[in-house]
Amino acid sequence: MKYFLEKYRVTFLFLVLLLTGTTTLQAQVTFRASAPNGVVKGEQFRLSYTLNQEGKDLRLPDLKGFDVLFGPSTSRSFSQSTVNGKTTSESSVTYTYILVAPEEGTFTIEPAAITVNGSSYRSN
Repeated sequence: MKYFLEKYRVTFLFLVLLLTGTTTLQAQVTFRASAPNGVVKGEQFRLSYTLNQEGKDLRLPDLKGFDVLFGPSTSRSFSQSTVNGKTTSESSVTYTYILVAPEEGTFTIEPAAITVNGSSYRSN
């Protein structure tokens, strides 16, 4: 057993460092909302939330002043590229709602929240 540990110690340490480094290279979570800056009374518009990782428990803000016509529609995208032997990949999940503003006025859509790996994140 002692011989085995001495013989493979360097290999074992290399693997531990490699795996530790891999977990620290995970992408930073981004959670973004997008909607038009202005809409006409009665006009339908799209409110989308895009997350660059898998999440759960999407919590919408109070959409007081808007009628929700549709949603959420969930779409996923994935891209992978290799440049000079280095492979990078990106994925995202988009939650889309169709809303309408039945009345005139100035409205603000507050941030939504979502949980990723046990941590809560808020959109812009």
